[in-house]
This record gives sequence, C-alpha cells and structure tokens, in this order.
Amino acid sequence: MTSCAPIAWSPEERVIWHDVECGGYDIDLPLWLELAAATPGAPVLDVGCGTGRVAIPLARAGNPVTALDVDVTLVEELARRAAMLPVKIVCGDARELDLPSRGFALCVAAMQTLQLLGGPRSRARFLAAARRHLRPGGILACAIVSELESYSLSDRHETPPADHVRRNGRLYVSHAMAMRVQPHTIEVKRWRIVIGEGGRRDLPEPEGVEMLRLARFTARQLEHEGRAVGLTPLSRREIPATDGYLGSEVVLLRA
Repeated sequence: MTSCAPIAWSPEERVIWHDVECGGYDIDLPLWLELAAATPGAPVLDVGCGTGRVAIPLARAGNPVTALDVDVTLVEELARRAAMLPVKIVCGDARELDLPSRGFALCVAAMQTLQLLGGPRSRARFLAAARRHLRPGGILACAIVSELESYSLSDRHETPPADHVRRNGRLYVSHAMAMRVQPHTIEVKRWRIVIGEGGRRDLPEPEGVEMLRLARFTARQLEHEGRAVGLTPLSRREIPATDGYLGSEVVLLRA
C-alpha cells in the first residue's frame, strides 16, 4: 500500500490500521477451514498472512501453519499473537517464495493477496513457486475480485461503510471513499483519521489518504496461468459480499 499523503505511522499504529481494514473480515474463514480439514493435521501455507486473521484459526483447528508476509511489523505482531500455536513465521516476498519446508497440503492467498503481487510475470513467479511447495494433490486457493464498478464519494456515489476500532482511548476510522476500475488495475482510495478523547484530532499527524492498487484479471485468466506452470484448475468457489467487503471468486489449483 502506498500513501498519497505519507504519514509516519508507528509500528503499533500500522498494526491497528491493518486490523481496522482487514481484521473484521471473517466470512471467508469457513472455506479455508473446510479446505484444510480435507487433510487433517497437514501443513498449510498462508500467503499474505498479516497479523494472522487466517493463520490463527487454521492453527487452532489443528493444522500447522507457515505464515508468510512481506511486512515485518505485521509478522512480528502475528508471532506475538500466535505464540502458543503451531505457526511458523516467515517474512518475505511471495514472488520469491523459497522455503526449506515443502509438501504443503494447502496454500491460501486470501483477501486478494494475489492481486497485490503485480502483473502476469509476477503472478507466474508466485504460481510456479507455490507449485514447488505443494505436495502432489495439494491445493492453491486464491481469492480474487474482478467484476467491479467504480465509485466515488465526491460524485455522490454510495460507498461502503467505514471500518473502525477503538484502541488506547483513540478511535481509528478508515473509509473507502473511491474505487477506480480500469482494464488492468483496481485502485481503492481510503481516508484514515484518528480521533482522540472527546472527539479531538489530537495526534501530530492524525489523518491521511492511502491508495491500494490491485492487479485486475479474471478467474479464467488465473486458471490459464496456473496450467502454464503445471497446476490443474478445480471447480471455483464463491465468497459472498458483505456490507463492508466485496465478494470474491476463489480459484482452486491442484498440484
């Protein structure tokens, strides 16, 4: 994520913003748990793990999890949260995936993680690496969005409700105020504000705008790219939309 108005958020605040914008999403968890339950106790790889939204429930269900994310602040927080669980933490780029352990039964790329990796070449690198890390018959499961419509608060369009969480006496609010859908990219603009006690914006740099850029591609295109590296597409699954989150297609690719 890159900032239109850069703000030097502290590590603690970066974790809070991640929790605000991602932590409340749970409608996809039953699917990941279902896929993991097909091979009880088998190792699972969670790509783009953040602070453990998916990794922790999978580990609690009995699957040892390797959790990968490029953001060191987030994986350090996950290490703290998962201290008593079978979760191995790895900080690294999914496009350069090269772990000493292989033979994963399931690799999960939830919440459009794959769309953060860039264009076709970057995806191909990840897909080939994921295949090398899966056991024969193992599944790569990727949630993506593609069929969307642009909106903008400034144009009086309806927008999703704001996400918020209260921490340390402050209210952290994030609102997706615009989405621009283009042929090959999706740009989501979020407004962030921190409100102190009594409604005061009392932090040195209390607000800013964050721009999230996703690659746009279809499920069929991803299946074609998977075939090119030796993965076999299975029947897709669906994750329904909620009031605050877009629905997703889940592409399943078998090694």
